[in-house]
Amino acid sequence: MNRECEKVSAKSLILSLESLLEKHHELYSIGLEKTELLKSNRVKELQQLIQKEQAALSSLQKLEEKRMQETASFLGVSENTTLSACAERAQPSERKTLEKLMESFYDIHEKLRAVNTLNQQLTHQAMQFVTLTMDMLMPQETAAVYTKPAAKTENKRRPLFDSKA
Repeated sequence: MNRECEKVSAKSLILSLESLLEKHHELYSIGLEKTELLKSNRVKELQQLIQKEQAALSSLQKLEEKRMQETASFLGVSENTTLSACAERAQPSERKTLEKLMESFYDIHEKLRAVNTLNQQLTHQAMQFVTLTMDMLMPQETAAVYTKPAAKTENKRRPLFDSKA
């Protein structure tokens, strides 16, 4: 059979892509929830959410592997395994579905990128705050004895707890 002449059905590929898109939406909602937890400094809930996110990412990886198999099966031996290549090869009714899926993936990836960037910034600010707080709680140790001004002394932080207690 010549694949060029005959259009092959993309139903299984479309189902695989829809599952993948659904998982991306789940990750986006997790990202939004993570933003709220970071803003309100709810660490314990954040840890639980991160575990949920890890499970979703693991599931996403499996779905992506399945999508790659479906794409290879649909396109046959081809160097171009993009979604647009699949749309070109698909039947007209399926082509529209694949094109809508492409737009949906583009939209959700932009949303994911934005929420992940925001979460990264919030995490960085939280770490700066923790560092500042620790510096205020544990000021640098000053020399208890007189030293020559030319002599260099190391400024060490005091330990948080006195071991001689």
